[in-house]
Order: sequence, then structure tokens, then C-alpha cells
Amino acid sequence: MEQTKLSNAGVARNISSGKSEENINVSQTKGVMYLHIAPCGDHWTGTSIFAAKHLQPDYVRSIALPPGFEEDDVDLLEEILDCEGTDVLQKIYDSKCLPQNVTVMMEKAQKEKEDGQ
Repeated sequence: MEQTKLSNAGVARNISSGKSEENINVSQTKGVMYLHIAPCGDHWTGTSIFAAKHLQPDYVRSIALPPGFEEDDVDLLEEILDCEGTDVLQKIYDSKCLPQNVTVMMEKAQKEKEDGQ
């Protein structure tokens, strides 16, 4: 269970089995990538739901990324989030989902990548 760290949000551990705060069985999320985001905008990606004993539940939110998102797409997501700025990070944190414009940009870039191969 490898995480790609994009910015620092403190010491944490990953759940490898059991249930998350939202009662999502981790075995049902196999192959899903997550954007983990803290209220301050710190963010990183990982292949498992985030949990930390020293933080309140749901302090850092794990947002499931669109189907087909792979570790190779982390740089693309980071670039999009950097271009969009802190407002979009706050929106993601508050809404617990990716805004439509971010999803569309990712899908467009993935299609261009596939067409170029």
C-alpha cells in the first residue's frame, strides 16, 4: 500500500482491512485510488482510505478518484490542482468529491494520452 505524497499533512497510517468511518468495506474498494485532503489544503494520493489515530474522524477526507485513475495520473492531478488553486482544494474538502471541471480536465487529458499512444 504505497502512497505518493504531494504535501505534508502529518503522521498517519493506512487501513488495510476493516471499515472506514463511512462504513465502506476496503475489500470493495480494491484498485481504487484516493485523493486525501486536509482542511488546510494539504493533499496526497494513495491506494487505501486514510486513517490516523491522533486526528478527529473525517478530519482528513479520502475522496475516491474516477474509475481508470492510476498512479501514472498523479502528476496530472497535481498539475490540475495547482492550476486551480486553493479554492478548488477547499471545495473538494467541503463537498467530499471532485468538482466537475477537474473531472472533465482529467478525462480529457487521459483521452489525449490514450490517443497519443
